[in-house]
Amino acid sequence: MGLTVLVCGVAGSGMALLTTEDDYDALWFPENSRAFQDKLLQDKFWGLRNRTQLVVAVASPEGRFGGNILQREALAQVMGAHAALTVSCFVVCCLLSLLVVVIILFCCCCLLSLFVVLLFVVVILLVLLLFVVVIVVHYLYVLFCTLSDWKDGVPLWQAVCARAWAAEDGGPCLQFSALAIWNYSSKALLSDLLEPAVRMSDPDQLVTEFGVPMSVTTTLGSPVYSKGGTIIKAQALQFVYSVDNSRDESQILDFEKAFIGICRDMVMDGISVYCMAERSYRDESDRAVADDQSIVMYAMIIMICYCCSVLGRCHPVHSKMLLGFTIVVTVGLALLFAFGVTSFIGLPYTVLSSMCIFILLGVGIDDAFIIADAHQRFSYVADPAERLGRTLAEIGGSITLTSVTDFAAFVIGASVDLPAVRYFCITAGIAVLAVFAIQAIFFCGALILDGRREASGRIELLPCLKYDRFSRPVSPTSSPENPGQKGEQTLQPLRKAPRQCFCDAYVRSLTRRPSQIVILVFFLAVGSYLTYAGQVFLKKGAKWSDYLPLDSYLLPFYEERESHFGDTAFVNLIVTGREASQGLLIGDASVAADLTNLEASIGLYPQLRSPLSSWWQAYSSWKQLHPQDSLSQWLASSAGTRFREDVVLNGEGAILAARFSAQVDWPSDADEAIEKMDALRQITDAFGAVSVSPFSPNFLWLERYRIVDQLTLQVILSALTGVLLISMFFVPPAVALLVTVVVGLINLNILGVMALWDVSLNVSSLIFLVLAIGFSVDYSAHIAEGFVHYPVGTPAERVSHSVRNLGGSVLNGGFSTFLASVVLSASNSAPFIVMFKMFFAMVVLGLSYGLILLPVLLVTSAELGDWLKLSGPRPSEALQKVGGPPIEHVDDVSKCADACPCQVVGHAQDIAIVTIAAKDQDDTKSRVSF
Repeated sequence: MGLTVLVCGVAGSGMALLTTEDDYDALWFPENSRAFQDKLLQDKFWGLRNRTQLVVAVASPEGRFGGNILQREALAQVMGAHAALTVSCFVVCCLLSLLVVVIILFCCCCLLSLFVVLLFVVVILLVLLLFVVVIVVHYLYVLFCTLSDWKDGVPLWQAVCARAWAAEDGGPCLQFSALAIWNYSSKALLSDLLEPAVRMSDPDQLVTEFGVPMSVTTTLGSPVYSKGGTIIKAQALQFVYSVDNSRDESQILDFEKAFIGICRDMVMDGISVYCMAERSYRDESDRAVADDQSIVMYAMIIMICYCCSVLGRCHPVHSKMLLGFTIVVTVGLALLFAFGVTSFIGLPYTVLSSMCIFILLGVGIDDAFIIADAHQRFSYVADPAERLGRTLAEIGGSITLTSVTDFAAFVIGASVDLPAVRYFCITAGIAVLAVFAIQAIFFCGALILDGRREASGRIELLPCLKYDRFSRPVSPTSSPENPGQKGEQTLQPLRKAPRQCFCDAYVRSLTRRPSQIVILVFFLAVGSYLTYAGQVFLKKGAKWSDYLPLDSYLLPFYEERESHFGDTAFVNLIVTGREASQGLLIGDASVAADLTNLEASIGLYPQLRSPLSSWWQAYSSWKQLHPQDSLSQWLASSAGTRFREDVVLNGEGAILAARFSAQVDWPSDADEAIEKMDALRQITDAFGAVSVSPFSPNFLWLERYRIVDQLTLQVILSALTGVLLISMFFVPPAVALLVTVVVGLINLNILGVMALWDVSLNVSSLIFLVLAIGFSVDYSAHIAEGFVHYPVGTPAERVSHSVRNLGGSVLNGGFSTFLASVVLSASNSAPFIVMFKMFFAMVVLGLSYGLILLPVLLVTSAELGDWLKLSGPRPSEALQKVGGPPIEHVDDVSKCADACPCQVVGHAQDIAIVTIAAKDQDDTKSRVSF
């Protein structure tokens, strides 16, 4: 045991090298997809994209403005909201200070009006007042900036905004809003003679401060047009603020925090404001996880308490509480080992890594129940070492089988082209093997120590003390009723065997023909319906909102934005040479022709919402007037300044990369969106002189959506193949095939439950399907292994023996996971609710198929043929062949052999037959054991 702790400690030292990874793009999108490679290409030439902050202002139809946000008073309020979001800390502090000064001056004037004083007294008072004002302004400035998490009075907006062109040249901040028509001035808005709707109907007016035209559909929500095509009204306005991602990260995060805080605190008459910052999604998802940490802890505590309660009882000597705690220690050591090893090999810690704790508790408790219950069945063996040896001889194979198949399932899951899933599966696979090895060494060592303590009558919680009223029961072989009988002194079982937890009627029902037919028909009907539901009703994909807490402020933002502006996406068309190191010469006729044709082709793209932002069109027009100037000269001029960031040149003036930008309508239906994405790629792939790569962050989601069903099929089939091949090393091929079929049916039915319970097939559910394979093997393989390795009897008797001995342990392990999953249903987070649904389905279906259907299939299949290699006739028939007495009960051979004297009276097909004479107080019965 000490060596185990030492090894885990050495491996755990690798956690000093532990790194974390929380970049969503780097974790949750397929690395080999075209969209991910296009993202890397964009990042190579333009670095990290600007961070986007969005604000949507909506006029309520029941409010003051009747759902028309284009009224002057409504726009004036929105203009004030824009000013509040972009004002600097210094300005806000000055406003607060000015308010204080006005109040102080008002009080002074009141005092002066009451008392007539000399002029010099007034001057002195004013000087003192000025001094006080300076001090008050300073402290208000410091106080406000401290409370709002700003340092040194950095402006909220001007210091972090992305500029319209190169940073060293400055330029206006990148912000897109219809308010740019009035240069963000309330005075200009209120003094304008034309109605706001008329202004916005003019495309020449709807441009940014830096000359970029804006689309009506991206700035105005739910616009209404007259018959002449002019705008009459609109219900919503959208603002886009771009933050320079190259700035100091802490400064950016502080700005976004203040931005969201100001926006959410806004109260306007008849207008609702909804906002989102770049950090909002991560903040809200992290909040969901943080809020539910207590629920997860409660779930784990319930599993631990249930484990302790099942293993022991309320008795000073036999309570087993510390033994249950030992299981938690083994899980902790396994996690220490797993995280240490993964840190050594460079795998990062992600949000999924914490799930390993929950999984290991489930797997570790299941195996611990199997070991502890088998150990209890051999409680009549006095020697602790021999008792443990018999325990492992009986259940060692089944635990090894389930652990290896769980490991195989996680290894296969690691082949998924999603880094987050790959990191999780590798960590979980190492942890499963670690908990298997640690339980085989550490937990079994604890069983020996606990057995010695229990035999000596020592109190579990105070092992230095003995329990005075503890008496060591002995077997009838050395009891006072049999003083002359020779035999070793052995302990009697302290409680009923776990196999008796299953009602005899239930066990008999598994072996009777009518009940078998009912069970087969029932599972056939339920399985067929769930399979049909999974094929027809199962949804695919996930929305951003699926991973947010139910009370998140982002949910109404997404709802309002989609309602008024639809689902849009910004697409960058990245143009490079056909070779990575080959630059594009702008004077090459084929290059110029491809760029011109690219503009024309994209202009005909049906999803295009706003005009294409084209540096090539602007340069071509300028080139006609300045034929001698180069591209670099145009970019340095005032005409090409706003496109300076769109073209990357090498030292020789050739184009390394250039980009065109467009806003496109994106269907909410993922399958239709994939068709539109592929149509756009077909357009951009049709050019020979240039290479065009369209990229949008939406493409990453669509690429993942495209392959999720393929990944699911790949993982399930590969895992089932692994389960079949590994099982064949432990059990006959026919039994291994039955186990694999049952595990496959469980996963197939889980898909049906997902469809009926409104759980979509996506990356999250894919992870749980990998887990379901492992848990399903645990629920089935133990019963199958017990059936195979019970040496005698008919198939019905062997199934009864397996279910009686192992069914209770399997049920206890599954029930502990079930209790924990029920606790997760109280979560306020959608991911944890999905986790509850998936665990609920896998436990209920896994236990049902493993404890009800699989035994019936084993009996039915064995009776249909000799392919399970059944051993010998019924025990009563074998004994009668050698002249033995009739039997009434078949018990464990090791128990009978140790409990009382035996005599070998014959053999039947290489099976020794013994008779045992044992007198009870009531009558005398003959028993046999094999």
